[in-house]
Amino acid sequence: MELKVPPSQKEKLKNLEKSVRERIKKKLDEIDRKLSIGIEPKKVVEKRLRGPLHPILQQRVGDWRLWFKEDKENDILWLEAIKQKEEAKKYY
Repeated sequence: MELKVPPSQKEKLKNLEKSVRERIKKKLDEIDRKLSIGIEPKKVVEKRLRGPLHPILQQRVGDWRLWFKEDKENDILWLEAIKQKEEAKKYY
């Protein structure tokens, strides 16, 4: 499986504070490396959200949350959103 980061999320990442951006990039690199050796997304990313967000996988990085969505048909894990903890809590 391959990790893909859409242009909108690349732009959001680019606008973050340098220390936060580096921590998130490090985590994304780690996830990408594990996916490339065949580990399932459910075992790579911390948890699956519940309720209406059940198809979303969430990874914590400090006070930030990375939301991913699996595209099993095309073997891609998409980075759907980068949210601060307080913003993410509004959705669950």
